[in-house]
Amino acid sequence: MKIKLQQAADVLQKADEVLVLSHKSPDGDTLGSASALCTVLQRMGKHVRFACSDPVVPKYENLFAELKAEDFEPKFIVAVDIADTQLLGKETEQRQGGISCLAAVPFFVMEKENADMICKECGTKLTPEQTTCPNCGALQQQAVSKKRKKPVDSPAVSQQDQPQSSKEQVQWQDRLILGVAVLVTLAAVAWLLFMLMKPADGNDQKAETAAAETMPSTTAVTTTETTTTTVTTYVTIVTTMDDGAEPIEIVSGILWDHKRAINLFNGYAEQTEAYAEILNQYQKDLGDDVQCYSILAPTNASFYTPAAFQDSALSSEKDCMDAAEKVFQGVISIDAYGVLKEHTAEPIYARTDHHWFQLGAYYVARAFAEQADVPFADLTTYKKYVEDDFVGSMAYYTNDYPDLVNSPEEFVYYVPTNDIQTTYYDRDYANGYEADLIFDPSIWDNSSYYMVFMSGDDKIVHIQTDCDNDRRLVIFKDSYGNALVPCLTSSFSEIYVCDMRYFNLNAIDFIQEEAKATDVLFCMNVFSANGVNGQDLEVVRTQNAAYDTSSWEDADTEF
Repeated sequence: MKIKLQQAADVLQKADEVLVLSHKSPDGDTLGSASALCTVLQRMGKHVRFACSDPVVPKYENLFAELKAEDFEPKFIVAVDIADTQLLGKETEQRQGGISCLAAVPFFVMEKENADMICKECGTKLTPEQTTCPNCGALQQQAVSKKRKKPVDSPAVSQQDQPQSSKEQVQWQDRLILGVAVLVTLAAVAWLLFMLMKPADGNDQKAETAAAETMPSTTAVTTTETTTTTVTTYVTIVTTMDDGAEPIEIVSGILWDHKRAINLFNGYAEQTEAYAEILNQYQKDLGDDVQCYSILAPTNASFYTPAAFQDSALSSEKDCMDAAEKVFQGVISIDAYGVLKEHTAEPIYARTDHHWFQLGAYYVARAFAEQADVPFADLTTYKKYVEDDFVGSMAYYTNDYPDLVNSPEEFVYYVPTNDIQTTYYDRDYANGYEADLIFDPSIWDNSSYYMVFMSGDDKIVHIQTDCDNDRRLVIFKDSYGNALVPCLTSSFSEIYVCDMRYFNLNAIDFIQEEAKATDVLFCMNVFSANGVNGQDLEVVRTQNAAYDTSSWEDADTEF
């Protein structure tokens, strides 16, 4: 269930002694939302404090510099940028072992004093005994609906049930007042404000705005099963095109043109330049014996954004990639944009997911292999598999927007046929076990088929191949890199795959001492390079330097 912004504001205006939570491993989105909310509430005279299960990185500490420190037992809890309670981390686990009631609803309201609830239709205060709103007549039973799995970029870690006293659990159930998924609404509002403030030019006149000139329109979709009613509200901006095409919609910050979902780019060249400087430092630290490469993968926004919206993005992915290219020193950059531009008529990107398809990754991997002067297997040597009814992460980001959900696509992936052995390790490069490189997608929901590549992100993966060129590759990547890995199993004798978000070791020591790498590839999409993920490369470059590696021999133990 979602409630309207005004209802949320009304609840917060009445609240006091407010605890604001962000998700674990906090990024700029969640910290910026938390800081803004804390500041507003404190200026309203509220008692408010911020908490997170993980430390705030130094570059974001200034967001809370002016926040007055307060110590109190909270009566209200507000969670910002939270799509699943497992993302809250220890801050919640210590209190309740996880707040399960938030897992199924993005916006949940309860009052401490008398356990009153808020009508999901009109906002009227209700008691637990009132199953029908006396004001509007809406049914108030808790809705149960199938929710899509979280996107692969932030996989939920399974949580074992933790013992908890019933008294403590009741206490925190009573204290829970509010859990809000703020970011999707903020994204839509921010986009609207940008469009309203943007100076008019020739391109603006190509589109006629129907709803964006005033306020975002809201569309309510109600589904009834027996006695249970589910109400979902979407924030949309509808733009009608002159050529008579179907209206283009902005749904929770995602552009939907009835063909594919697109997240408009909002990075800056300066941030990509900073990413390039970090890679330069890797090359300097590793010396002449190791060659570093960079793949900055464009997203589908680079090639498929409708013409009327191309100037709506805050910046160009291509401009950011070009800016990084000028900064690289010794690092070899792969022109992923130029490669993919030649294949835009092919299914190189998903329509309902934020990832590229493996076909797109294959073309870029081929360009990398040419630059690295290593062999490369033709796609015809792979086994091709097709899964139907794929509806990816964009459905999750739009809260299962019906038109998008009802536009499934084929998920096509390719399995290499050469001899390989794949070993998976935890983030400390321990507890190894053998498994397939590419998994059977039937074990996942149809929204999570991208997990076929190494089953996700949070492991260190070691691949031994039948390629005898004695070239050893270390890949640092985000989830875009997952689809690329199988395309390189004929190119290197060994491949180590690391995700900078889930890597507890020192990257330089690992590359030199364990992998004894000849080549290092940094592969991530431009969004990642512009954000915290790119900056995480600097964290893993410097953390835990020069530690004892003698125990690494035990990492090959099979379980």
